[in-house]
Amino acid sequence: MSRRRHFAVRSAVAASLVLGAIASAAPAFAQSAEEPVVVSPAASGVELDQAIDGSWFWQVTLDVPEAYIGSWERDLGVWGSPEEAQAAAGQSRECVQGAMKGFLDQFATHAEFELANESLDQDSWSTSTIDDEVRACRDASEWKVERASIDNAGYRVIDIPLDVVGPGTHELFVIGLSTPASGNPTVRNPGCALKVWEGGKWAGGGCPYDASAPVYFTVTVPSPPASEMLLQSRDVEKGSAFDPSVFSTLKPLDQTEDAEALALHVGLTVALALVLAILIALPTEMLNSVVSDNHSRIAGFFRWLLPAGRRAKRSGARPVDDIVADRKRPLVVQRIFGGVSGWWSVPVLVAGAVIASFAEPDFGVNWMSLRLILTLFVAFLIVNLGGTFFAWLVTRRRTGAERPRLTARPLFLVLILVTVLFAKFLHVEPALIFGTVLAIDFGSRLSKARSAAVTTVGAAYLIVIGLGAWVGYSALVGSTLKSAFGLSGIPDAFILPISGALYDARLALGELASVLVVEAISTVPIALLPLAFLSGASLWAWKRWVRALVYAAGLAVYSFVLVPMPKSWETVPEPLMLWIAIFAGYAAFALAVWAVFYFINKRQPEPESENGPASPPVRGPVSDEPVLSRVG
Repeated sequence: MSRRRHFAVRSAVAASLVLGAIASAAPAFAQSAEEPVVVSPAASGVELDQAIDGSWFWQVTLDVPEAYIGSWERDLGVWGSPEEAQAAAGQSRECVQGAMKGFLDQFATHAEFELANESLDQDSWSTSTIDDEVRACRDASEWKVERASIDNAGYRVIDIPLDVVGPGTHELFVIGLSTPASGNPTVRNPGCALKVWEGGKWAGGGCPYDASAPVYFTVTVPSPPASEMLLQSRDVEKGSAFDPSVFSTLKPLDQTEDAEALALHVGLTVALALVLAILIALPTEMLNSVVSDNHSRIAGFFRWLLPAGRRAKRSGARPVDDIVADRKRPLVVQRIFGGVSGWWSVPVLVAGAVIASFAEPDFGVNWMSLRLILTLFVAFLIVNLGGTFFAWLVTRRRTGAERPRLTARPLFLVLILVTVLFAKFLHVEPALIFGTVLAIDFGSRLSKARSAAVTTVGAAYLIVIGLGAWVGYSALVGSTLKSAFGLSGIPDAFILPISGALYDARLALGELASVLVVEAISTVPIALLPLAFLSGASLWAWKRWVRALVYAAGLAVYSFVLVPMPKSWETVPEPLMLWIAIFAGYAAFALAVWAVFYFINKRQPEPESENGPASPPVRGPVSDEPVLSRVG
């Protein structure tokens, strides 16, 4: 007498066995499985739903008596034909039955078999001994069962991920599966009995599948709603801690570009880098030269803004150095222009993070803004502390400084504000952020070569950390929740309770990587400008070919990562045209200022100071380069 008949096609692991005794019966053959009925969707289209992890799926409703296999139930992609799907289902069944038969063969008698029963129910028999083998069979099979539920009408409702069957019109199929009727397995279906002992006792693990004819249906799957957020997030309340910010919109690395598209992208990047070098670097050097040569004249126009300009012309010192050296100035003024060190640097970094947070359009008093400030602060630490330490580590033998002091320039907060406002004006997302706030005080004046070396190493660090963060961000954008955290082997019942927390963790890590990209990459072309208060001044005062190479590399990386590129030479997007127009306008402005002062000086030369021409400075064993060398 049969104790139990077990059939669970959709279960995770089934190591239960069917028991019975042989009795005579007329031969009978199992009929083909009953065809399933596709209840929904209609051919006109389907509706998309969003899972808790932010992924999209659509549903199929089936009226199926026992089991089925659909064209979407494949490990990679979809089945090419019903024959492929049916063969995979049969192989999976054979693998499980083979594991069960191997287990049964170790028992010489039915009595030995009964002693190994682990079931607490006297009318059933089960064992966990072959669970691993059964699970391995299903893991090795290409047949991957999608989650199904039962609705109120008793129909099967199957969730089909959008990345399996995506937007477009598709012809799909579903095959009904069943096992032969119960009864005497050795007579009706010999393949059902895996072990027969003397006396007619037998045990089996279910029968091979019978399949119905394939049922075809056509669906039209729409595209998901357009979203600016490339880093997916779960559906949360606006302004909550893990509400995605503007930094979730950073363009990831395009891994689908073919050779032609990649060549176009690289070519445009190199061309744009050259254009930016011409439109930014050279006019800036001209403008800086004009300001230096006409400082007293400009100070006469704006004495209330530049009170140190009158002394700078006589002493030969730059205005910032003059203020730092003047101990009679108020302490607040000295710290604003000269910098602060030690724990005073922390409030400056916090202020920089708060200012940079205004790049988020919805910044306000909420948890999302607090998380964004913390993210920006951590990114500032990585960019500044890491950059300064790395520059000192690489150049300490050349500089001779064992323990340089870190100094924060509050004046650089103005640069952060300017870059954020500039990005808002251009509608650039996720904005531009000048990320360098700390400088290295080596305790002595460095030569041009050593100061340029510190600047070059700092710029290289920013490029490497920015590109590395971009690769990491792109990996998070292109991954699903399971692949990102290695959860593919965990049952769905355990994933759902923790998926929200894991998704929040991915959002936080992704936005940290995005902020690092923006801070590091957008800092390089700004910090390398030949302005006296930036680190680029020391580089531009050294060898021309080095400054051209370093600046071109920084511009190329900036253009490749953050500047929107056209898809072809014939179509140039509006944002790129706006970028070029802004830079061209800046070049025209710098050229106009240079021309104005050129003609003014030609008609009325710059007046000498009251004490006559300034004497050339006396040079000692080291150069008169500034003490502070900024990284990046």
